[in-house]
Amino acid sequence: MHIKTLIYLSILMIFMNKSSLANESGLPQLNFETYPSLIFWSILSLIILYVLMSKLVTPKVSEILNHREQNIQNNLLKAKSLKEEADIIINKIRDEQENARIEARKKIETSITSNKELMDKKTDEVSKIINKKIDNAIDGINQEKTKKITELLDNSSDVTEKIINKVIDLKVDKKKLNKLVKETSLLITKENNYGN
Repeated sequence: MHIKTLIYLSILMIFMNKSSLANESGLPQLNFETYPSLIFWSILSLIILYVLMSKLVTPKVSEILNHREQNIQNNLLKAKSLKEEADIIINKIRDEQENARIEARKKIETSITSNKELMDKKTDEVSKIINKKIDNAIDGINQEKTKKITELLDNSSDVTEKIINKVIDLKVDKKKLNKLVKETSLLITKENNYGN
């Protein structure tokens, strides 16, 4: 309301000054009669500008600055809380990674241990089977050897008789010769069986 009255007064003064300045000649800046009105209007304009600045512009600027400051402070608080949350999450992730590494190591160790035990068990089974087959093969070889030696010795009585007849011209008792060959063959087969 005060502003409206000041504006009306200033417009009225301008019209009054124009009519008085129109009658005079020369530069109005150098006319000392106009100084009091110039001073009045300068002071009045400065007061109006001051009031406008203090009532309209300065509160809005200070409000904007306060709002910006509050936003900055709020953003800083949010950033700080987000950083704390991020640190907590990072620590959780690190803990989970460490736990996962420990569990993986345990699983690898148990897997290695169980695989080693399984391999040892399979190796024992395979070695037992191989040893059994080797023993069976040795027994088979010994039986075949004994059989062949027996056959050889059985045939040797006939050959021996023929050799003695041809070389010495002596008649050999076949029963005694067979008995001697059988005893010898028994001794040879026993020696072979004990030797192995």
